[in-house]
Amino acid sequence: MGKKQSQEFLEFSQHFPSDYSPEIVDYVTNNVLLDSRYIFTRRAAGVQFGHCTHCKKNFPSVALKHNDKATCPICESYCTVKASGKGRKYLIDRAYVVYYEKSVLDPQVIIARGFSVQRDYSKDYLSVETKYIPHVMYVFQMGNSQMFWQSFYNGAWRKEDKVKSIFSNSQHANDWCSFTSIEKAVVGTPFQYSTWEQYRDTDMVNFFALYSSYPCIEYLTKLKMRYFVTAKLYGAKTYGAINWRGKGIDQVLKLNKQRSKEIIASISGTSLHPLTLRLFQIACKERSDLAIPELNELAVKYDEYFEEFKKMLKHTTIRRAHGYVNRQIEKEKKAKRPARVRDILITWKDYVSDCGRLGMDLKNDSVLFPSNLHQAHQNTIKQVKIKEDEELTRKIQLRRETLAKYHFESMGFVIRAATDSKELIEEGKKLQHCVGTYADRYADGRCDILVIRQSESRDTPFYTMEIQNGKIVQCRGLKNCGMTEEVERFVEVFREARLEKKPKKQTRIEVTAINQRQEVAV
Repeated sequence: MGKKQSQEFLEFSQHFPSDYSPEIVDYVTNNVLLDSRYIFTRRAAGVQFGHCTHCKKNFPSVALKHNDKATCPICESYCTVKASGKGRKYLIDRAYVVYYEKSVLDPQVIIARGFSVQRDYSKDYLSVETKYIPHVMYVFQMGNSQMFWQSFYNGAWRKEDKVKSIFSNSQHANDWCSFTSIEKAVVGTPFQYSTWEQYRDTDMVNFFALYSSYPCIEYLTKLKMRYFVTAKLYGAKTYGAINWRGKGIDQVLKLNKQRSKEIIASISGTSLHPLTLRLFQIACKERSDLAIPELNELAVKYDEYFEEFKKMLKHTTIRRAHGYVNRQIEKEKKAKRPARVRDILITWKDYVSDCGRLGMDLKNDSVLFPSNLHQAHQNTIKQVKIKEDEELTRKIQLRRETLAKYHFESMGFVIRAATDSKELIEEGKKLQHCVGTYADRYADGRCDILVIRQSESRDTPFYTMEIQNGKIVQCRGLKNCGMTEEVERFVEVFREARLEKKPKKQTRIEVTAINQRQEVAV
């Protein structure tokens, strides 16, 4: 390899053979690069000759035309005809290949290599050889799958945190995986019964990495629960229905033996929605009498909104939640506010969140299930807003002593700190700028907000100033306008009087006095 490698990679690489096997070469030659066979033609003394790039033999030919298809008379390869005098600057055939083998170190482990193959006909077509360029190496071992990839820049092998396929990143439109090599590699290993044959896709790297961590995939596949495996592979929803590290089928399905048999029997008899399993688990905990067919209907209805529905199930049962959603949908129809399931669930979730902030008892049915959810939510919104405004005002008032230093009057203007969040909101409305949104930052001390008034109109918003770390950040008037010359002069006087540090004259006098005493002493 020619590069200094880590000890971890050196140990990892012991699983791999030192070269590409005759089986790999055969697969590349007769499958991957099967179309990379050409007959190059040339003329000598008025006679056309052909050169086959597969068998590398020359032969006299008759009327072969550029880009035609022809069979080599010597090796019988089906080839594309190329005139040797034509430009072939871009005639380079490439492909990316993933090939599986058994580990040479441990027969219970399977390995895979991802590499590019290339045949370059752009120069001397008589001596073209297939180049093998390694990119990635995989070791699949139960409980410990690993991946190393080779740096394009310095050739060093680097470990990837998570095993993953690079099919889509191989930069070759021509991607190949030898499934025949998988069939041979898995024999006699724990992967033999992984049910990989039912998930044939791309290069199978993601599947074997997943199976090495979660062998329960075998159970799920055989129980016709392939959905969960596919969802896990591609990042789709699994609804929290599977205990991926479970040892037995009961643990995997999060059910006791009797309940496991019920759901398995249902799967065998009909096609169940994947969410049905999760709802069945919840129903079992609730000791509900909801039958699996009923739960399946609910799964179809709440699939897209399960996250919202699940939050409500922290406070009530499936049956009661579903009934309440239906009643509120009917109420909204009568009020001519047509609402979907999701609309009701989101409103209900927000309402419950507001109740939590307000300290309301959600164990009380009248609180958790208000007769008119829309109206109840509007009420809690108002109460939360008032409570939040009160909290901000309380924090601002705690800063009163610190903010008092800003009070200053001169030149027909007065400047002071904003008194509370309500004043900030009113200031923003009257001056048509966004200072109202600064209330939380002001309350927390992340900035200081001052209001400027004309002395004869002390209650009328005029200009608003923001200060951070003792510096004026901005000063804005109506519709975010800048300062007039008159206001700018006042602000400059204020800055000098309240924000600039004054020289410590007394300190200098004291130092002088000390120096004088020292001089006398000398």
